[in-house]
Amino acid sequence: MEYFGDEYFGRLWGTILFISGIFSMIVNVIFGWLYDTAAMHSAWTCYGIECFETSSKLLTVLNNFALITSAILWIRRKTTTHGKNV
Repeated sequence: MEYFGDEYFGRLWGTILFISGIFSMIVNVIFGWLYDTAAMHSAWTCYGIECFETSSKLLTVLNNFALITSAILWIRRKTTTHGKNV
């Protein structure tokens, strides 16, 4: 909040909540399709790790992407505001 100020807090918070809601709906559809694809190969009954293996790998990739992006932005912010009282 100290970086952008109080006047943009509501707008930024609303944007974050909106984007995360939209993204969670999209990921839910993708994971459902991946589960159905895995279940289709075993007569629509799927038990064990083979049902969720692809979804877990995809979620791991997305989480690592978010972690790396956050780290890059944090480092950029630290280097651009070095010496400033932000």
